Formats: sequence, structure tokens, C-alpha cells
Amino acid sequence: MHIQIFDRNTDRQQAIQQIISRVAQRIASSITVEGISDGKALAQAGIFSYPTICIDGKVFAAGYMPSETEVSKWFTRLGIVTTGSHAYACICGQCMPRFLP
Repeated sequence: MHIQIFDRNTDRQQAIQQIISRVAQRIASSITVEGISDGKALAQAGIFSYPTICIDGKVFAAGYMPSETEVSKWFTRLGIVTTGSHAYACICGQCMPRFLP
């Protein structure tokens, strides 16, 4: 999973990265987080509302900072469930979850 945080404000970008990291600690999935603040890169990506958060190329939030609860819900929507210290993922999205080691 590749998460991109588009924002000119690097302090806010780091705060969002910390939120995502706290949620990501509860799952057993590889997540890379990339912060993009270069004006040219933002324009090329067509980003005009800050911060904008994309997961695997899809926009999940624009114009506000998400909470940990919201980030957790995003992961659930993507098939990765964060519940306590365990992480579950559905193989096809329509069956019962299976435990990830």
C-alpha cells in the first residue's frame, strides 16, 4: 500500500504521517508513506486542496486532517481491518477475514 500526502505545509504533513503510522502499527501490511510538498509536483498531480491524501492513487481526503478513526476506516474499506493488536485481511473482499501473521 502506497500512501501519498500532498501538502505545502510540512509540519501538517508530518502530523498526518504520525496519525497514519499509529494506525499502521496495528496492521501487518507493508505501507509506504510519501510526503510531497514541492509546488511543481503538486501542480503536476493536479492537487489544489491541501492536505490531500491518496492511497494507491485514489484520493481519500482533501482539505482537512483525518483522525485515526477515519484512517482506520480507510484501511477497513481497502480490506485491511485494524482491531486492537490483531490485523485481519479478506482474500477476496467477500469472505470471512483470515489472520495475517
